[in-house]
Amino acid sequence: MKRVLLLGLVLLGWLPLVAAAHPADSLVQAAYITVTPQQIRLELDFTPGELVAKNFLIQLDFNHDDIISPAEVNQFSNTVLEKLRLEMNGKAVKLQLESSQIPEVKTVKLGGGQLQLNLIGTPGGLLESNQFVFDNRFQPVKSAYLVNVFVQSADVRILSQQRDTLQQEFRVNFGLAGSALPAKGFSWWWLGLALPVLLGFFWLPRVTKPQKVVRL
Repeated sequence: MKRVLLLGLVLLGWLPLVAAAHPADSLVQAAYITVTPQQIRLELDFTPGELVAKNFLIQLDFNHDDIISPAEVNQFSNTVLEKLRLEMNGKAVKLQLESSQIPEVKTVKLGGGQLQLNLIGTPGGLLESNQFVFDNRFQPVKSAYLVNVFVQSADVRILSQQRDTLQQEFRVNFGLAGSALPAKGFSWWWLGLALPVLLGFFWLPRVTKPQKVVRL
C-alpha cells in the first residue's frame, strides 16, 4: 500500500512539469484516469499554448465578455463529452461532470491558464479481470494528447496499458483482488444436479413392513 501511495506522489509531482512544458502552437489535453473498485474518475486538463489560446477561448467564452461563467463551462463540458468514449468490458460508461476549475481569461490569453474538468463514471458489474477503453476525439484547435492511469487501492492491479501513437486511444487491463472482488452468487448448477436426487427420494414408493397377525 505504501508503494502505491509513494508512486502516486512521485507521479503527481511530475505531472505539473509536463503541463508546464506545453507547446505554444497546441492545446495540451492531459487525461488522468483513476480506477477504483466502484468508479472511474477522469481528470481532463486543457492547457492552450499562446498561439492557439484565442481560438480556444471561443469554445469557452461564448459571449466574449472575458469571463468564463459556470454555465459556459457546463456547455463546454457537454461539447467535450460528445467527443469522449469510455467503455468497460465492451459496454459504454456514461461520464458526468463532477467539478471544474476555471482559469482567468487574461491568463489563458498569455498561454498560462489551465481549465480542468473532473468527470466521473460508474461502470458497475466489474469482474476479477477487466478492460477499459478511453478515447478522446475532442480537437477544437491543434492538440497534443497525454493520458495515464492511476489506482487508489492495493486491491486494484494494473496489468497492461496500450496507447495509440497520438495518445488519443488508451486501453488498460486491470484486475481486482481482496475486498474489491465481486461477491459470488448462488451456484445454480449445484441445484440442477441435486434436484433430481431430491425428487427421486420423495417419489420412491415406500415399502411398508408387514403387520403381524395375532390369532385369538
